[in-house]
Amino acid sequence: MGIITNDKSVEWAIQALDWCVRRQRVISSNIVNRDTPGYRATDVDFKKVMEQIDSGAEQVLRQTDPVHLPGLSGGASQVLTVKDAAEGLDGNSVNLSEEMARLTENNYMYQALLKHVNRKLQGLKIAIQGG
Repeated sequence: MGIITNDKSVEWAIQALDWCVRRQRVISSNIVNRDTPGYRATDVDFKKVMEQIDSGAEQVLRQTDPVHLPGLSGGASQVLTVKDAAEGLDGNSVNLSEEMARLTENNYMYQALLKHVNRKLQGLKIAIQGG
């Protein structure tokens, strides 16, 4: 992540943003499938994601332009977990109220991470401009 800064908090925040995007997709899939018989609600295990990042198990996508941020790929299926939830009569375990709460929580985390990265980048901009 040396293109932007050597600050590990920015690198971690960008990787956590990727986790939020993954989680958004998983939650959305759960909501869309709330009426699908036999569908089991899943979630992205944040602890496992961070363990993969720390161990280097995640594969970083190749940057084709220096202005692009690196992304994560691979390993996504290894961090998906089936949620323990009561099943309906049709075997579906999606609870719409819980999914909406998780969606809101995920949105708050995403916004907080974006603010952190933006503050760091703003500080770099001020330093570069000599202010």
